[in-house]
Amino acid sequence: MTLDEKRWQKKLAKKRKAQANRKSMPQRSDAHSPAHAAQRPVHASLITRELFAVGIGMVALARELPDGDVALAAFVVDVYCLGVKNAFYRVLPPEEWLRFVQTQEFEEIPPDCLRQLVEGAVAYARDLGFPAHADYARAAALFGTIDAAACPVRYTYGDNGKPFYVSGPKETPARSRRIMNTLTRRLGADGFHFMAEIDAPQGVLATAGEGEQLPAGVQAASNALPDEGQK
Repeated sequence: MTLDEKRWQKKLAKKRKAQANRKSMPQRSDAHSPAHAAQRPVHASLITRELFAVGIGMVALARELPDGDVALAAFVVDVYCLGVKNAFYRVLPPEEWLRFVQTQEFEEIPPDCLRQLVEGAVAYARDLGFPAHADYARAAALFGTIDAAACPVRYTYGDNGKPFYVSGPKETPARSRRIMNTLTRRLGADGFHFMAEIDAPQGVLATAGEGEQLPAGVQAASNALPDEGQK
């Protein structure tokens, strides 16, 4: 073998070794996926104050990643009727995590109770005919092995024993009618309360005539999150 051939073989071996090392290392996108992040310690478990008094609020679970970033699963939860109305998973640098936390008044909640609260709201809404937000499963993957059954609290959904549908600011009249019709079919005309700026289905009496405004803190927290493409 000539000297040039030996050099070429040595260079080729180094290239193959480098390729093998790259394959064995987890890609950044994989390391930041909910499934991988779920193996990290819980950094924060938060809920907006007075969630059950208001009926809707933000629930957030965060885990700290090895590089200092924070993996965040956040849920806009309607505990009166629709369950998880919005869900998102993001990986935030520390400064954006702090900005998110400061957008509203959070209080701590044990991680097992956070999971039970969210999953209970999802189950309640599903029984009424409403699926969770499309991104719920991805965000919920951050729960990992948190045991909801370990929570000593048993949450009650609805308001005064019945679902209470409040039309949100982003819900069109057509969507509000579909929700009202679903509730009417499932529960009957007097089986739920509602607050919406639409004509009620026949036989249903409105609880009030004004549409809901998403609580300012919840909207601010949602606005503080970067777009998915920024990470």
